[in-house]
Amino acid sequence: MKHFGNLLTVFFMLFFSNSFAQTRLEQAEKAFENKDYFEALQLFEKALAKEKIEAPGEVYFRMGECHRYGNDFAKAMEHYVLSEKAGYDAPQLKFQMGGTLIKLGKYQEAKKRLNEFLELMPNDPDGLRLLENCEFALRYEEEPSIFTVINETTLNSEF
Repeated sequence: MKHFGNLLTVFFMLFFSNSFAQTRLEQAEKAFENKDYFEALQLFEKALAKEKIEAPGEVYFRMGECHRYGNDFAKAMEHYVLSEKAGYDAPQLKFQMGGTLIKLGKYQEAKKRLNEFLELMPNDPDGLRLLENCEFALRYEEEPSIFTVINETTLNSEF
């Protein structure tokens, strides 16, 4: 029985030491995979501050994704730009930058990013669809509507 207790103690020590041995970056990646984006974002920030990271551009991209999934498109764009400056050049970065810029209403810049993406991934259906949406938004900005909306006070009331 005494040996069983010692064996159990050793097992728990090995189990917990292995789980605590994960770096912040590994913990952040795991949180990201589990769609816990808020936790992942905090762990990515700590990892950047306290660990030597070989590919910070990819970490910035993941941080941008965390913000995008949280509908904070301005912060997402900031991290995408940092990712690009750090040398991350995956086609997905261009695609997400284009989509995020559309959500921010920056259609000209979005069109440029989406064209860069389509140079890398020609005929990508999602990229083509986003580019078409972007061009539609640009046309809509240029062409005024044929309708004028006014508040008809004689028909509308407080109640």
